[in-house]
Amino acid sequence: MGIYESVAENQLAVYPNLAHDRIYLKMDNIKSLLLQEKLHCFDALGREMELSIINLTNESIEISTENLSAGIYLIRLNDVAVRLVVW
Repeated sequence: MGIYESVAENQLAVYPNLAHDRIYLKMDNIKSLLLQEKLHCFDALGREMELSIINLTNESIEISTENLSAGIYLIRLNDVAVRLVVW
């Protein structure tokens, strides 16, 4: 889907999507959802990768991708997932 990828029914978005050093996840009330659910990131082989949250607000999360190698990842929060490409 390019620069801005989202799952419309649950309004989760990741941008920019081709990422280099950081991404932003946007969703209404994401901060309260993170108190109940864990944010997961999986590489193309299904291995869970660790994400470093830089900043958190009620509607967005700023995440560092500097520790991720170039590739395709799946970010999952609760039952919603989005694809992320890191270069």
